[in-house]
Amino acid sequence: VQASASASFLNASHSDAFSISAIYTGTYFFKNRIFKNPKLNIENQNMEQWREACGTEFVEQQSLGAKLFFSIRIDFLSEEEKNSFAASFSFDTPLASASASVHRAVANLSKKTRVTINVLQIGGKVDRITEIFQTKSKESKAYQFVQCSSGQLEQCQKVLEQAVSYATDTDTGFPSQISPDFLSNPTADGGPAVLSSTTQSYRTANIFIEVTPELNSQIKLSRQLISQKYETAYKQYTRVGRLTRDGVIRLSPRQREKFVSMENHLFDFLQRAADASMRCYETPKQCGAADEDLSDSLYNESDFLVEPEIFSQYCDLGQSPLAQKSLSSTIVNMLRVAQQLEPDLFIPPYEGATVDVCHAAELVYARATSLSFSGIHLEDLRPLLLMTHLKNLDLSDGHIQDFSRFSTFINLEKLDMRNNEPGAACPFADKTRCIQADFRTNNSFIPIHKTTQIPRISHTATQLDNDDILIAGGMSVLRAEIYDAKTGEFRLIGEQCQRRYYHSATKLNNGNVLLVGGFGKNASESAEVFEHHGVKFSLTAQAPLFNRAQHTATLLSDGRVLIVGGWSNTLGFFTGMEATSTVEIYDPQTQRFTQVDSMNTPRASHRAILLKNNKVLITGGYAPEGSLTTAEIYDPVKNEWLLVNSHMHYGRSEHTATLLQNGHVLIAGGFTNQAEIFDPKTETFNMLAHTMNESRGEHEALPLSDGRVVIFGGRQENLFNVDLDGKTVEGGHATAEIFDPNSMLFTKLGKQMMGPRTIFTATQVTPNRILLVGGMGGLASYSAELFEYAFVLKQLNFSLEDSRIQVHKYPYDFIRNFIQGNHSRWRQTHFSGRLRS
Repeated sequence: VQASASASFLNASHSDAFSISAIYTGTYFFKNRIFKNPKLNIENQNMEQWREACGTEFVEQQSLGAKLFFSIRIDFLSEEEKNSFAASFSFDTPLASASASVHRAVANLSKKTRVTINVLQIGGKVDRITEIFQTKSKESKAYQFVQCSSGQLEQCQKVLEQAVSYATDTDTGFPSQISPDFLSNPTADGGPAVLSSTTQSYRTANIFIEVTPELNSQIKLSRQLISQKYETAYKQYTRVGRLTRDGVIRLSPRQREKFVSMENHLFDFLQRAADASMRCYETPKQCGAADEDLSDSLYNESDFLVEPEIFSQYCDLGQSPLAQKSLSSTIVNMLRVAQQLEPDLFIPPYEGATVDVCHAAELVYARATSLSFSGIHLEDLRPLLLMTHLKNLDLSDGHIQDFSRFSTFINLEKLDMRNNEPGAACPFADKTRCIQADFRTNNSFIPIHKTTQIPRISHTATQLDNDDILIAGGMSVLRAEIYDAKTGEFRLIGEQCQRRYYHSATKLNNGNVLLVGGFGKNASESAEVFEHHGVKFSLTAQAPLFNRAQHTATLLSDGRVLIVGGWSNTLGFFTGMEATSTVEIYDPQTQRFTQVDSMNTPRASHRAILLKNNKVLITGGYAPEGSLTTAEIYDPVKNEWLLVNSHMHYGRSEHTATLLQNGHVLIAGGFTNQAEIFDPKTETFNMLAHTMNESRGEHEALPLSDGRVVIFGGRQENLFNVDLDGKTVEGGHATAEIFDPNSMLFTKLGKQMMGPRTIFTATQVTPNRILLVGGMGGLASYSAELFEYAFVLKQLNFSLEDSRIQVHKYPYDFIRNFIQGNHSRWRQTHFSGRLRS
């Protein structure tokens, strides 16, 4: 059977779970050849030998004719493709129209869809079918085939067109090969073949062989069973061979090994079935035993199914036009990430060559130990769930609801789950392996109605003892104003002594506010104090010792103010050469300025932070040579400056320095997205592995009550331009992000400010409410807004009497946080008339 052209054709044209096939047949019949009853002398024959040699039947007549078979077989990438094709296409059409129909149908399928044209001829001049395939083989071949992909159907179309011509042309085609003179002239060119034979038992010819009817029936049944098992095994052998050698479907190494093992088993079974058949015909009495030797079961339909278990298999399916949208979008995104990681793998080795992008991406992902799909919505996680070797996986901002399937990732050290669907739970018993935070719903930016139209850029904002905010200075602005923390409104107050911007404002221990220097006429050489009780400004008894702008002023633990560096010119613009290293201290008790030791390096636009050991850390700033990487520390007790041996990893100016709850300092930005941590104990700067979401300078950063740090606005590059006309600032940001000291990660907020802001102020009204005022960017200089941040309380204990709760400070934050903890039953509660919720 294996060498039979008919068997090869039938098995090649067989449909299965991933393919569909149709066979077109053309048949010519001749008059049957009838044999006369045999005249056999069996009287002296051994009946046993007769039965073994001749069986129990003889051929009575033969059906003569010729047949031409065409099959169109289509192999699909998936069962879904096959079902879609079968639902929209029918093979119940003449062969002449099948070519165009197939072309239309497969054009909407995967490029890997394969069309196979099989041709079989029985009778006539079988070597002529080579003309259909335009081959010049000298061998007589009754069976030939051609294959092509859906992307290259031209060859198959041509074969189909020639097949139609061959099947119907009475002058030169198949019909011309069947000579009507064959029966009278057996030597005529191209005669019929024996299509079938009709048999009769010897009993009908009055020939009786000594075999019982029961034994004869058993022999027939055994021969039939052996034949059926052989045919089934041969179909499965052919099918598994297509999968391992020329199937459309890609196999994983495990699947290939499985199917090769199945192929070897089936080949062995075929050999044993052939032997059993020979035994059954040579020694009929052993038919039953021969059939029992083939008792091992063959394979079920489910054994031939190919479920994806490697990335490239999912990739093939995802690129099919009929793939589910979720898988298609996932594969597109994963291919893009892989190409970004190793672009060289996706470049063709030579001109005209193609790259198997699915295999290339699989190589990339097999080698990767850390992957980031931050901000990418992977709708179908199945391809990703194969990568259990990963150590770090970033799926932040991915809209993922269920992470439970990642519990099999035993090698995973960190799973970034930030900003995914509410309720998404860490899949590991060890919750430290997960990074969880969601800053999309627990924060908001609320515009504030301003009662004045004074633009504020490079001004200062200082919280007073009663929680109100003093807004002072700004370009061309003389009048100050107060933000009332209770009413949420601004009100103008008296004029400052000098117009000033890029100055410093420091709240003193007595509640007054010291304003020092800045640009503006006479501003850099003066200082004034805002008296919060009298709501008025007055010049200090003594002027500062040095001109300065864009300096720092830090309230020391003893109540004095350390004033450091800045630009020493009074022109209001920068040449980069006027940075000063001078330092002085203002004493509120004597209202006098005293010079102390200068810094080691001139600086302006640097940052100063009071450490928990009461020393002052100065970082970065501008100098004649550009932005500085150096830092130094001032010791008020010893009155000395010491350079920090460790340098920052980036030159920074217009950056932020924020004291964390553990005493470390977060250094962020400076027209870069890089950040680092300063450790006061070791006096070292340590780079963060993860960057901010934006490159920022002239931004603001403030600590929150839960230990995190919120970072607002800024711009990408330092353009040295100041805009009072409300125009958009190039590279300005309206975004904000939160730094978590536990995970050392920056998470972008889902909400944004009203518009871009740079050179603005951010001031805490309450621990979780921050006032943003002015700045450049759009209409920022004329606007203000509140940032509100809520954290869920783990436990809330308080006493309740007559629906009245005594709240000493920050009632709004207290109750809002409580309500956001899902305590929805508290609907109406009164707070001494101050707040209704």
